[in-house]
Amino acid sequence: MRILLWVLLPLAVGCAHPRVITDITTSGDQAKFIYNRLNSGENGVIQCDVDAEGNLTACRDIPITWLKKGE
Repeated sequence: MRILLWVLLPLAVGCAHPRVITDITTSGDQAKFIYNRLNSGENGVIQCDVDAEGNLTACRDIPITWLKKGE
């Protein structure tokens, strides 16, 4: 868990609005972290590969847009 925090902390804190991780999902060799940026309304997903030792690698930011029902 400590390794997870060291990887996510630089991704979650930046010069702009900080990211708040709202959900974490894992499946096989991937982990996804859903976040909201404070005071901006921006949402996104950080997707990482998980190696055999449980370390996160190849993390990438995937912006997402929520659509209202019927759009």
